[in-house]
Amino acid sequence: MFIVFCAAAGVLGRERKTDVDNLLLDRIFDKGDSLLQSRTDTSLYIYHNFRIDIKKRNFILKLLPSMYPIAKGRREYQGERLFRLIMSNRKIRDLQSVRSSGNVPRNKDVVSMMKILLRPRIYGATIFDSFLLSPFERTNRSFYRYKTEHNKTTGLMRVAFRPRFKNIQLVAGSANVDSAGCIHEVEFRGTIDVMKFRIRILMQKDHPPMPHSSNVRTQMRFMGNKVVSAYNVLYHLDPAAIDTLIARRTQNDPTPDSATTRRNRRESSLWKDLGSYLIDRLGGDFGGNMRGGFRMSPIINPLYLGYSSYKGVTYRIKLNGNLDFSPNARLGMGARLGYSFKLRQVYFNIPMRLTLGRRLTIETEYGTGNHIFNSEILTQLKHESYDSIRWENLRLDLFKDMYWRLRTSFLINPRLRLGAGFAYHRRTAVDPQDFAATGKKPKYYSFSPTLQLVWSPWLNRGPVLTYDYERGIKGVIRSDMNYERMEIDASWKIPVMKLRVLSMKMGYGIYTSRSKGAYFLDYRNFRYNSIPEGWNDDWTGEFQLLNKNWYNASKYYVNSNLTYESPLLLVSRIPFVGKFIEMERLYCNTLFTDKLHPYLECGYGLTNRLFSIGLFLGVSNKHFEGTGIRMSMELFRDW
Repeated sequence: MFIVFCAAAGVLGRERKTDVDNLLLDRIFDKGDSLLQSRTDTSLYIYHNFRIDIKKRNFILKLLPSMYPIAKGRREYQGERLFRLIMSNRKIRDLQSVRSSGNVPRNKDVVSMMKILLRPRIYGATIFDSFLLSPFERTNRSFYRYKTEHNKTTGLMRVAFRPRFKNIQLVAGSANVDSAGCIHEVEFRGTIDVMKFRIRILMQKDHPPMPHSSNVRTQMRFMGNKVVSAYNVLYHLDPAAIDTLIARRTQNDPTPDSATTRRNRRESSLWKDLGSYLIDRLGGDFGGNMRGGFRMSPIINPLYLGYSSYKGVTYRIKLNGNLDFSPNARLGMGARLGYSFKLRQVYFNIPMRLTLGRRLTIETEYGTGNHIFNSEILTQLKHESYDSIRWENLRLDLFKDMYWRLRTSFLINPRLRLGAGFAYHRRTAVDPQDFAATGKKPKYYSFSPTLQLVWSPWLNRGPVLTYDYERGIKGVIRSDMNYERMEIDASWKIPVMKLRVLSMKMGYGIYTSRSKGAYFLDYRNFRYNSIPEGWNDDWTGEFQLLNKNWYNASKYYVNSNLTYESPLLLVSRIPFVGKFIEMERLYCNTLFTDKLHPYLECGYGLTNRLFSIGLFLGVSNKHFEGTGIRMSMELFRDW
């Protein structure tokens, strides 16, 4: 009986092996490798028509980015759009809207996540930008199960694929492939954010990295809302050939309006505009040939809230814009506004960047920094033990910081960039009257020339080394302090495998000289981030539990940050739970200062379609500092 069972198992095992044509899979992977090695700059036009049916909706639909225009009124929308897609070195650089028409109010973009689904890359590591691991990339093979069979009618092979375990980064479907490994057609289903989709793609023979056409069906369910949409997409089009397909929708109404009707319409439009400005993302293009554009996050949106056990609740708003003067001259502008409810502080910065050709850039930034301590705090720290320091009793030494920076940088060669400029600070006591009563000035100014060298000896295949130098000069523009500061930073992101990244960072900074009296310790690379953003901000190079005052009370610092990120690491492999996890991270951060030697912080983080969260614990000078949590909303971050 045992022999019979083993024989049967062997037969079944051989049958399972014959279900997969490993040679064919290798040809598909080889084909993808050869296509991805081509380095070409190109642009192409994409046309699509769409239909959106709102099956169920409530007031929550208004709060979702890009959904406000269709959150009330009719339930069926249709339209068509023409985009220009710009690619460079196999990567998608820009997707520009050229023309559009339809019955969506004000011709606005809706369900903007669809722009990602319009750009599939079947042979890449991920199918859509950083979403969904492709089953046709060699290093992703261990995540999928395959089955191949011959189609006698078409003469092609059908390759079916499905995930080895449930995870939001994996897809299931099938493809028709020829004997050389070229994909002719592929169909698969998956999930992005709260949207399930099914897509069918016909590949282009002359331009195999990009499709010939695709059909996308989506369904979004969220808190009682249900929106179904369908998109038909054509690629590699001549824009002159589709002028008859797309035209702007006229708004002429032949029926006469009374004065009351016109007034009511104006009032209705006013409230719609007000609601759109507060809840919907704002943006647009200006200038001939869309030379400029701007994008602004919603003013009122709970999705821009963040939280940490130390920083409390924070809120942020961002504005970005650009203007192209010529093919070699671009002006980039931005603004970032944040508020910390726990610290009751408003933060903002307004950066501008002028790029001239590929070598020269001019950058300026104006904003408010973190509250900072006067250097006299150091005298008190020298006579107190670490455990006895009471930061809350030092409010008289707390200052507001307004700054302006200007820097010009020049790319000497592909490995070396040189930057020079200056920084100007005005620091004002938080309690100016009480501080003046102590016989000290409530305002202090500093002017300092700056120098920066950025060296990439191995280009993008090794660490990037940065040297920053700043020298405060007394007497220039009311400056009343002298100092000298140097910082060295080395950072390296190593792509271990596709979507798996090991990030390493080391830094050293010191004030080599300083004037007596009014003086502030304020590092550039070792700073407290009062208004953190989402998963893709500085989580990988920041201390989450360190008291913010240590950043401005250390004569020197030595820090290191190590982070490993993977889509399928620990929790994502757990049945049922894993299908909700997108990415995971492990953190290990260390810090040495004249009072902390060392400070150690470790953590684990994960992100999914709803939020990102990190759990951390800290130890300093052999004392357990405790644990903390950091969380930010990630829902609809790409909408």
